[in-house]
Order: sequence, then C-alpha cells, then structure tokens
Amino acid sequence: MRAWLFGFLGLGLLVGTIAGLSTAALTVTLLTLLFSLFGGSLVVFINKLDSDQRTLAGAGLAVFSLSCTIALYASLTVRLNDLLIFQELKSEREAVVPSPNQQPAQRSYPRSGVTELTNALTPLICNGQLTLTAACLRIEEAEEQ
Repeated sequence: MRAWLFGFLGLGLLVGTIAGLSTAALTVTLLTLLFSLFGGSLVVFINKLDSDQRTLAGAGLAVFSLSCTIALYASLTVRLNDLLIFQELKSEREAVVPSPNQQPAQRSYPRSGVTELTNALTPLICNGQLTLTAACLRIEEAEEQ
C-alpha cells in the first residue's frame, strides 16, 4: 500500500510541476485531465492485482513519476544556464589558436533589442514619466529597424 501512496505522490508532483511551469490555461487543463485519466484508470485496475503486483506497480509509478520530475528540473537547469549553446567562431584559425585578448562572441536572440527596450521603458511607465501610448510607439519604431 505504501508503494501506491509514493506512486501517486510522485505522479501528483510531476503533474503539479508541469502545470505550474506551463503558462497557457488550456495546457494546464488538458495536462491535468490527461494525468487524471491515467491515475484514475490505475485506481480501477488496483483490485485486479494481488499484493505483490500492487507493490510492484506502485513502485514503478513512483520511479517513473519522480524520474520524470528530476529530468524536468535537470532540463530546466540546462536551458536556463545555456549549457548547450556554443559560441560561434569566426574562423578556423581562431578555433585552433585563440588570441589571448579575444572577446567571446555576443549571442544575439531574435527580438533581443526590443526586449531590452521594453525592459528599459517599464520603469518609466510605472513612474509616470512615459505614457503607454508613447512606449508602444517607441517599441514599434524599434521593431521596424
């Protein structure tokens, strides 16, 4: 019985983590319904299993759920720390013999300039130094460039 409790605890942790990290309301709803169906169907079949099979199924559910949760947090760590992004090298010579005063290549993301402008304008809007309409016009001008 304890294995089932840990199994459903792990499943709840996984669903809660994914739902908490999701931003779309529809995704949260569908994800919760999907895992409710999965967890609910397991409860129906629990009576068809003997004690050893219940323990094994609960342990399997716990291992699956907790390993998915750990993998989710590991992938978030990799993504947030940009551990898989490699610097672009300008030439093969720099790849073989880098100069000692060489600066690392700047990473440029799509719309990064607009994001920086938006972040700079936000305090001005909050302090009343800039209207929202004027800020939108500045952002539109930046997008056109």
